[in-house]
Amino acid sequence: MGTYINDSWGCGLARDTLLYEPYGRTFPHDQAILLSPWDELSVPHKKRKQVFSSLLMIIDIQVDPNLMTFTPPDAAREKLVRELEYWCGEKRKERLKRWYELGGWMNWALNTYPLLCPMLNNFYPNLVGRKDSTSSVWVNNSICKDFHWGRRLLDNSSRVFLLKSLLWDFDNTTSLVYCDVCPKGMGFWYPNLGLGFYSPTPSHANPELIFYFEALCILSALYDAHLCSPPRGDGHFIIFTDNSNTVDIFESTHYMHFLLIITFSKPQSTFSYSATTAYMFCTYQGLDLGTMFEDLVF
Repeated sequence: MGTYINDSWGCGLARDTLLYEPYGRTFPHDQAILLSPWDELSVPHKKRKQVFSSLLMIIDIQVDPNLMTFTPPDAAREKLVRELEYWCGEKRKERLKRWYELGGWMNWALNTYPLLCPMLNNFYPNLVGRKDSTSSVWVNNSICKDFHWGRRLLDNSSRVFLLKSLLWDFDNTTSLVYCDVCPKGMGFWYPNLGLGFYSPTPSHANPELIFYFEALCILSALYDAHLCSPPRGDGHFIIFTDNSNTVDIFESTHYMHFLLIITFSKPQSTFSYSATTAYMFCTYQGLDLGTMFEDLVF
């Protein structure tokens, strides 16, 4: 029923149109078909709201189905940058209501800047247990650092490609890597090359940091695979791991902040993960993995 009572979006072939007689004009096929059950259900609708174009503004985001890009208006991005700068002011605190307003704004921004997701990992935990919307909450140093990182990313980002629409499989794999970690060590192995790498973990390491080493092992494998990739710098990697929690971290870009901080120094590049429980498909295009880490902390 959500399709019938809310705004509905979709895409179709430009040549596939259908006449909708009540409005006396042609619409994309699916759009015209949708209007018919609305009429049968007596759902009111207006001609001016039945829009379609090769470039369409949806929730203030320009969508291009041919280039597969989402592009926010420059003014909206600049306003968001200014807002982040404001929140990074020295010894600042804001009312809880303002925190939730910014959270909603950032969730909108994730539609076009998905790599901003790690910026919110310290944001929401700071609001846990708070209910009085008029109470003030301090902006701590961790949040300021995350916001500074997010601002730099926005300064260098333009648009996001819908990489989930670009399919590839084992036949298109650049490198196949297996990763594994135990409390005493970690390593990764290229079965096709008969080549492997191993490193012991620090003897003083807290056992709870196993997720840190799982993620570090995968990142190390990804970096090494990048070094072995074609000069063009594009590749498709399949990385196998037996730890589903680590896969979830990469799939959602959400991490436990006391375990791992990952930042990208080339935010204009595209980088995506499509993960399942047992393995993860990694795709990168033009990303300088040699400088992708700003901090790796315990």
